[in-house]
Amino acid sequence: MDITTFVIKHRDDALLVGDYNTYRTQLSRQLLAIRKRLSRSTPKTAKYTTKDAITAEQLGQNHEFAHLILLTAERAWAHAMRMKSTHAEDSTGQAISRSIRNHIVSRLNKAAKSAEELVTLLRDQTVTKASDIDVLEARAYLASITGAEEFEKQAEGQRSADAKASKHRWQKCLRGYSEARVIYAALLKETKKDVFREILANTVDPTIRYAAYQAHLPRTIAIATISKKNFPREDPWLVAAVERLDPDALRDEITPTPGKSWASLLSNSG
Repeated sequence: MDITTFVIKHRDDALLVGDYNTYRTQLSRQLLAIRKRLSRSTPKTAKYTTKDAITAEQLGQNHEFAHLILLTAERAWAHAMRMKSTHAEDSTGQAISRSIRNHIVSRLNKAAKSAEELVTLLRDQTVTKASDIDVLEARAYLASITGAEEFEKQAEGQRSADAKASKHRWQKCLRGYSEARVIYAALLKETKKDVFREILANTVDPTIRYAAYQAHLPRTIAIATISKKNFPREDPWLVAAVERLDPDALRDEITPTPGKSWASLLSNSG
């Protein structure tokens, strides 16, 4: 299904010629077109009625149902990013108001719900014909959205001197982006696609580093180590699927102790 490529291409194509508002407008047009093709649109003369939920069977028969869910999530994400970028361009230097911050969070929450819907549908792989990579890409997309939502919930404050409280506040953000990082890194190793490398370098890794700083984690801890420690290991399918792509994806790195060389550690481990 190439979920990641589909999303990133849509973002890049729109942002190359416009801003987040341009992207949001394009998404609205694309969603209308897809709904018409899938017979899920409401005629202009008819009263709006809630559409039936998309099923795994529909997704397996036509991938445009997956695109419908993804573009719905992206439109909510673009709305949040538009509000955030508009404030960033404001020259007054004032902090984002609580009402605007809450609106940003609500749009990201809406995006996360759509992304979660896709993950839930794709997990029925016998019906949707989705591969493990399809499900992992959907999981990574969901994790990055939920991580962004948690980031916005905490980003209004200055770095607290209370290390314990800060670590607790930023835990959910770290958890979301850590899941995304481990999955994208495994996908990169398996597929060698540049799209995964770009996501890691431009979005995921910088956000993890900032959240780790806010959580009072030492700067000497590698981002890969932080992500492995905060990865949700309670999901057996997710852990197994990631390790099938990269057996070392969740393995702790060997750290040499003072007075011991890498060679001696490796020889002792054998």
